[in-house]
Amino acid sequence: MANNVRTALIDVIRGVRMNHKVLFWGGILSPAIYLLTIVLGGIITPNYSHIRNAISELTQRGAPNIIILSTLFVLSAILILIFAIALMLRYRCRSKRVYAGGVLILLYGVFATLMATIFPQDPLGEEATLPGTMHLMMAGLAAFAIMGSILLIGLGMHPLGKHWNHFRLYSVITVLLVFIFGISTPILIANQIEVLGTFERLTQLAYLQWFVVLAVKSYKE
Repeated sequence: MANNVRTALIDVIRGVRMNHKVLFWGGILSPAIYLLTIVLGGIITPNYSHIRNAISELTQRGAPNIIILSTLFVLSAILILIFAIALMLRYRCRSKRVYAGGVLILLYGVFATLMATIFPQDPLGEEATLPGTMHLMMAGLAAFAIMGSILLIGLGMHPLGKHWNHFRLYSVITVLLVFIFGISTPILIANQIEVLGTFERLTQLAYLQWFVVLAVKSYKE
């Protein structure tokens, strides 16, 4: 009986390893759902501006459409978790750097899920709460996880074949864009220039497009 169970488990694991290619679709669908959720949120949230308002304001404490938008953000996060698992399965024995980058993407997915559910952002100008403080902390950790994953995977992919030759430079440029757009946000806020939403979206577009490119290239490999 024990041997039959062990054999069945081994067959399942082998099947997952052989058929995990479909999981790379998570890296394509996740950014698409994320962007569509932002667009939807801007439409259904009164007085919301994509130029001035942060994305987290769509699901902040007391937001009018928090349930539907949080659900969609969580769906996007789950898909990025699936994508991270696909990377870890594919490159576990081929590149330690890529595997570590997959772990960081996994952490990013966990942070994104928690920020959209248990730890919503506090409304601007109101008293800080524990969930709101945790939201800000996780946002910072998520940013480091994203930049770290892009660098690790960009460096790790380079030796794996000619079709990855330019991916290292592309990844470095992506990290620089994420950093520049990200660091510009608090500077603009300090100078009372109300374009927080614009630069936050530029920051996220920089790494979301990288997810898509990585997913497509890994799927085709």
